[in-house]
Amino acid sequence: MNTLLQFIRKFSNLILFLLLELVCLILVARCNVYQGFQVNASCSGLVGYLNSVCTDVSNYFSLSEQNESLAVHNSQLQGEIRRLESRLAQIENDTTYLKRKAVADDKKFTFHTARVVSVMRDNFKNILTIDKGSADGVRPDMGVISNDNVVGIVSGVSDHFSLVLPIINVNTEISALVKGKNGTGIISWNGGDTRKAEMNQVAHYIKVAEGDTIVTSGYSTIFPAGLNIGIVESFEKGNDDFYEISVELSQDYSSLMFVDVIEFAHSEELQSLQNKLKEESK
Repeated sequence: MNTLLQFIRKFSNLILFLLLELVCLILVARCNVYQGFQVNASCSGLVGYLNSVCTDVSNYFSLSEQNESLAVHNSQLQGEIRRLESRLAQIENDTTYLKRKAVADDKKFTFHTARVVSVMRDNFKNILTIDKGSADGVRPDMGVISNDNVVGIVSGVSDHFSLVLPIINVNTEISALVKGKNGTGIISWNGGDTRKAEMNQVAHYIKVAEGDTIVTSGYSTIFPAGLNIGIVESFEKGNDDFYEISVELSQDYSSLMFVDVIEFAHSEELQSLQNKLKEESK
């Protein structure tokens, strides 16, 4: 308070002069139209200038916030660029992509291309992990193929990854048939050689021969008909009315890099209809 009084006392003459000048300006502006217009114009210009200065100062102090927002946006763009570059490199290295897409279009289904990221090897329960999950439209019980060869069936999914039970897993069973002979059966694997599987439940009256092609039957919503499984390596008649067939698998799991997860547009509708039929037959 004392400092303020000392300041007023020191500059009292100047302060009084400025007050009188202000009073004079007000009187002139009120009593004379032209002078009033000039004063108002000058005041408006001064106010505009001060507002501009205030805006510049405000913008300056908000630069850090704007820079942070730009940094976040830039980081998102960089992530999207890296994702697209990775996808492009995958397609360039995946030389069979266009061929598989043509097969999918011809058989009237869509697929999700994925990369095999890990393989858990076991004597009886081999499992593949692929880099597509529920966020990409992958669901359990979808078929998995590679270059028109059957790989396995999706067993579990997370947001961005899925587990696949390949043919070379003792828990996998796939409906199949002997191509051109309508001999249907079940493909399964009993362990051991990863290039061979067994086909059972093929009736004796089917004329099976070594070298016959084994393909999917299409009797489920998992695989369309006609996808390659393997060829007949050997066969013999069992004690019942069915053959025991040894099948050499078409898919070489040791060199598997890319796969396609098959999606049927009407699989849920078909599954619902089949479930309804089962309930009615009980």
